[in-house]
Amino acid sequence: MPKAYSLDLRERVLEAAAEGLTVEEAAARFRVSVPSVVRWRRLARERGDPRGRPYGGGRPSRIEAARETIFKLLEEDPALTTEELRAALRERGFAFGYATVYRFLRRNGVGRRTSRRPGAIDEARGTILNLLRGNPGLSVEALRAALRERGLVFGYASLYYFLRRHGLRRKKKRPGRQTSPQQSSVSSSA
Repeated sequence: MPKAYSLDLRERVLEAAAEGLTVEEAAARFRVSVPSVVRWRRLARERGDPRGRPYGGGRPSRIEAARETIFKLLEEDPALTTEELRAALRERGFAFGYATVYRFLRRNGVGRRTSRRPGAIDEARGTILNLLRGNPGLSVEALRAALRERGLVFGYASLYYFLRRHGLRRKKKRPGRQTSPQQSSVSSSA
């Protein structure tokens, strides 16, 4: 990331422009761009100071606006899962991604589970198998939606690992370098 020009340089450039140099001449003398000089002049005129905005520090998260609502919901039902919390927030006009809510909770020291109690997903095994019997190619997202319709809410990861653990999904193959038969015979003879 480029560094901001120093205040001293900005003031010297503006002094030179005020003493009669054109914007182009002042920019050339101090080896800065013409648009920078124009912007500094505007800042000095509008604010009385040619400083720019500070770098870094990020911006406040949108979820902070829902802070009171989140804690009120968690106070009403401390066993809320992250998904249920997202749904409750959505009903109140706040829409956030799973990761945003998860990071907010971690930042504020609130641990979340992806199901209401450990083992809940194993208890739903029969329902999951019935759904998959009717639709063997069902994606994890579609399966989650079908389970949600039946009042069973599970996080994506817990459902995905449940399916893998029971041999219902294979681990995704990562794209990588594949050797051809010629390459493997060349490398073995060397």
